[in-house]
Amino acid sequence: MIGKWAAGAALILALCAASQAQAADCAPRLSGDGRLVTFADHLSDPQWLSLTALIHDSLHASSPDARPEKTLALAPACVIDSFRAMDKVWVMSGGAAPAPMRWAKAADGTTFYLVAGVAGADSRALGMRSVPYLLVLDSANGQLIAGLYDGAPSDIALAADIRHDLEDPKFYPMASFDPEGEAVTSFVDSDELHTARLFEPLPDGERAATILLPDGKYFSHREDAAAVMAGSAITCPATAGDLNRERLLVMDVAPKSLMLACDYFGDDGALSVVVRAAPEFDLREAFPGVLASAKEDFVEPKEAPSPIGVGARSHFGYGAAWSSRDGTVGGVWLGRRGPYVIEIYGIWPQAADREVRAAVRALDRGLFAEGS
Repeated sequence: MIGKWAAGAALILALCAASQAQAADCAPRLSGDGRLVTFADHLSDPQWLSLTALIHDSLHASSPDARPEKTLALAPACVIDSFRAMDKVWVMSGGAAPAPMRWAKAADGTTFYLVAGVAGADSRALGMRSVPYLLVLDSANGQLIAGLYDGAPSDIALAADIRHDLEDPKFYPMASFDPEGEAVTSFVDSDELHTARLFEPLPDGERAATILLPDGKYFSHREDAAAVMAGSAITCPATAGDLNRERLLVMDVAPKSLMLACDYFGDDGALSVVVRAAPEFDLREAFPGVLASAKEDFVEPKEAPSPIGVGARSHFGYGAAWSSRDGTVGGVWLGRRGPYVIEIYGIWPQAADREVRAAVRALDRGLFAEGS
């Protein structure tokens, strides 16, 4: 069910060659005795709530650690070490607030960092002795929580723990956090099978909360790993052709304007399924504008054969595909299920045309699968 989120661990693999060195004067050596917190096979419901709250409170949107790019860009140069890993040169640095205590950054911008968390009832419920510390990997899909310490670790322990995680083929992040949407996805099992949690303020159409697994309210689990949307009961299968469902989006939680989405990615192509409550939405009248908007970023788009028929031949009443001068192919399809409008948007290179077209056809069938 977790699918390609093991890719989060693969990103961290770039740190496996880290070496130890004396810290520079501008970043005194870390010498704490904090230890990694480990959990049993699963958490109780109160423990799960404490873990997700701790992650959220430590990395929420108002914290500089939620998205460290700007903070690190302004941080004084304080290089502690540098090393080569996975054909990349990584620079390990240290600093003082608001910068993280430690971070390692590659030339492509990938960043792994250690930050102090929030001490309180949630950390104590998880058995922590003092201020918790989070080991975080900044990724394209949010912050991946690689580890949780029950106090500040030493530089030596931090390096050893990183090496262990990198070399362990069974390693997997503890959780992910979406700072824009204030949402936590947990990869630690719980008694109640919780997997994701949204925090206030909930999405109202101005921003989206991204989760990697169903949260049980806006997306529910199904035994075949499909995610079923609230309201419409539209099914987002775990795969569509060769594409994998990688994230779920809660875009608006108001019942009258409920908007949810699921995104699929492959080696080259991407599809997004958006479902929204819009009983008065006229597909025929709206489609020309939707089509024009979808084509805006394409260079000299020209009509191309659609992967699926429209009208009586599919669940979608309107749709089109096109190709651009640079070889990129795009598509958009509109359909309806009761008061809900279903939109599919796609983009892919010409080389992946067959793969993505098969995925669109699979979604045409899978979104309305029996049991949805």
